[in-house]
Amino acid sequence: MNKICTSLEQSKKLIELGIDIDTADMCWSLFTVITNGNKDIKQVLLPTSYGEVTKQPAPDFIERNPAWSLSALLELMPTDDKKDEYYVTTESHSDYHTVNYRNCWDGCIHSEDSEESLLDAAFEMACWLKENGKI
Repeated sequence: MNKICTSLEQSKKLIELGIDIDTADMCWSLFTVITNGNKDIKQVLLPTSYGEVTKQPAPDFIERNPAWSLSALLELMPTDDKKDEYYVTTESHSDYHTVNYRNCWDGCIHSEDSEESLLDAAFEMACWLKENGKI
């Protein structure tokens, strides 16, 4: 199955790094269900922006968390800077995926690979860019 958005753990990491939650285009809703005294948490992915979902009040047993799709992660990456013309390239192969952050003058500035998915490589790149003051 293709991964369509960041996991809860990845989303929390992006928030810790200071990524604006209003850039999240999806939302994880966690429902706490108690059956026969047993607490169970169900995850539901909503294909609606976190900002839209949180406009509506929710009962206490629902926790909402932002999630970023591949396109939302790629949109976080600064491109076409007037000085260096930065851009992002992606590659998908049978056994790995790569996101490259490049500029016209120096070529590839940084690259992130993932054996799992292009989304995971984009997540790692977004983290690197934020940690290095590029976002």
